[in-house]
Amino acid sequence: MSRWEDVQHMTADMFGDFAEARIKAILEGFGWSVSYNKPGSRGASDLIATKGTKKWYVQVKAARDTSPPSVADDDKTRVSNSARGNNAVPVIALYYFKEPGGNYQFRNASTWDGVDASK
Repeated sequence: MSRWEDVQHMTADMFGDFAEARIKAILEGFGWSVSYNKPGSRGASDLIATKGTKKWYVQVKAARDTSPPSVADDDKTRVSNSARGNNAVPVIALYYFKEPGGNYQFRNASTWDGVDASK
């Protein structure tokens, strides 16, 4: 399901699950091994991604818009603290969906610099 008509009728929880699945698939396409971090939880990270010796704690933020969603400082701090305690990079994945398809960005939650999932 990826048509705008389908997405706009999803509940907020359904769209969040959809965005998490899309980010998981994107990371896997770049060669990452990705698992859900306690599915259904409201924890600091939604996904744990590993590639070689690299580990990312990923918090997915989604918007049904042409612009990236806003991210509260508290969300950045929570994922940063959780990642630090587990020797991981804290990443905020921004997923935003508007016809004709979804867009995404990966940002370091501590510095807000872009991070490259392809490396």
